[in-house]
Amino acid sequence: MKSLKLFIVLPLGLLALFMASGLLLPSYAHIERSLVVDSAPETVFAQVNTLKNWEKWSPWLDIDPTMEIN
Repeated sequence: MKSLKLFIVLPLGLLALFMASGLLLPSYAHIERSLVVDSAPETVFAQVNTLKNWEKWSPWLDIDPTMEIN
C-alpha cells in the first residue's frame, strides 16, 4: 500500500512543482536576431522575391541534400 501511495503521490507532486515553477517565469519573452547583408537591396530583393531562387540560398539543402522539392 505504501508503494502504491508513492507511485501516485510522487508524479502528482512533480506535476504540481512543474506547474508552480511556470507561474514564477516571466509572462513573455522577446527574442531578436539580426543579420547584416553586405549587398544592394535590389539584389537581395531579387533573390527572396521569387520562390524558385530559394534553392540557391537555402541552408536546408546543405543539411539534407536528399530533400525533394515539389
